[in-house]
Amino acid sequence: MATATQTSKILSAEQEAKLRQPIDEYVGKIQAQIDELRTDGTEKAVNIQNELDNLKRDRIYTAQEKTERETKLKAELAAAKAVEEKNKGQINKLIADAEAYLKAHYDSDYYQAVVASCKQEKVQAQQKYQATVEQLKKEHETLALLERAFVPQGEKTVEVVRSFGFYPSDQRCFVRGAGVCALKKSRWFGYYMDKIHTRRDCAFDEKNIALLCAGAIRLAEQI
Repeated sequence: MATATQTSKILSAEQEAKLRQPIDEYVGKIQAQIDELRTDGTEKAVNIQNELDNLKRDRIYTAQEKTERETKLKAELAAAKAVEEKNKGQINKLIADAEAYLKAHYDSDYYQAVVASCKQEKVQAQQKYQATVEQLKKEHETLALLERAFVPQGEKTVEVVRSFGFYPSDQRCFVRGAGVCALKKSRWFGYYMDKIHTRRDCAFDEKNIALLCAGAIRLAEQI
């Protein structure tokens, strides 16, 4: 069995269930024995007592029928209580056995391993959170760098967009690539290129080229 000192990794649901399996099996067998011993004793006595309570409120039977049924049920109740008393010692012994097993195995073989796993999982979650925060800070710094480098000129505006969508350019080859492009903007469907990869895709807008060149120079100077 793996103990808390032996377990230094985060447990999966399957691993945790495997640690608990011997305990469940041992205690489960004892519980099945107890249930069997209680069937003709405690369980039967409870059911008969419920029938007697219902009989008092029942108006279907005549007084004589009710008396006869009550007599029969009380006899059955006495027999069930006798079985209950007979099995009480064995049931108590089985309960003591289960409690002793749990005391010897539950904490050392299962609970401490789960506690250690939870602690490590918490540490891992904190590390993951911190890494995400650092990543977001880097992305924010990168966006701020681009915004400082590429500034509007005349009627040309500049927008730095975190998630532009699909842009088929070389930036896709880099983990932290950024695509820089000149686009038109429609009030209905946003940014678009109307001439790319067509026969009319053969002219440059000098103002766009000047804006992009100046921005690239400022970006290089900041880096």
